[in-house]
Amino acid sequence: MDIQLIVSDIDHTILPASQIISPATYAAVRDCRARGVEFVIASGRWYPAARKVAVDQLGIGDGYMIICNGGAVVRSDGTPLAQWRLTAAQAREIYELLKAEKVMMTAYAPDAIYRVRGRYLTVFRLPETSYFDGCASYRVVDDDWQGFEDGVLNGPYKIEAYADDTALLAELRRRIEALGYEANSAFPFNLEIMAPGAGKGTAVRWMTEYMGLKREQVMGFGDYTNDLPMLENVGWPVAVDNAIDEVKRACRIIAPSCEDDGVAKTIRKYVLGDEEV
Repeated sequence: MDIQLIVSDIDHTILPASQIISPATYAAVRDCRARGVEFVIASGRWYPAARKVAVDQLGIGDGYMIICNGGAVVRSDGTPLAQWRLTAAQAREIYELLKAEKVMMTAYAPDAIYRVRGRYLTVFRLPETSYFDGCASYRVVDDDWQGFEDGVLNGPYKIEAYADDTALLAELRRRIEALGYEANSAFPFNLEIMAPGAGKGTAVRWMTEYMGLKREQVMGFGDYTNDLPMLENVGWPVAVDNAIDEVKRACRIIAPSCEDDGVAKTIRKYVLGDEEV
């Protein structure tokens, strides 16, 4: 198996409930990169939040990240290499649709996250503004409708809807997809909306071509529906054992769970050839 690129989701895939990368995962990523195998985070997270894992915990200060659910490929320092942003007209159409429903909304702009109507989400707590401290060029803006609308009109990477009502989110997904947009979820209480054709899959294909690789030289790890486009565009799709069944059915390998260092063990077995899972 000639794997030269590994792409991995963050939350519940390599990052356990403790929010701390395990020593086993850190060592597996370090050893991959020492052998010339690139390891790239592919996350729904915005740059500052993805950086806290890829750079601060995994030590990848000279690599790449796929952020905002495939809205951009950036270098470790945040420099964008490729972007797939909603146009102002597209973002306005999505905004008007969501504004009429009882959902929290977020807009992921290149330099800010705008969040409004947090009262519609009680079963899950979003990170506080302090979660993004340490990146002075980025900010989180809460309950500023003008700021939110300005962020939407500037062409965000993605717009999200959050709600306790999962049936409402499912209905909104059907309506959004009927308009031609990409829509999926990172967990049951959110809906992530992207430009037509955008997503982790498109970003992974770009990354594969950028590195001059073939599909069979790429391995991907994921756990939820927003990982499916990525897993469908790599030669070796892997689901951690805590993944939902839909993701498992799309994969060639089922790894141990995130909490059991499934990514690290799979890398050791199939990429580095050091030890059995």
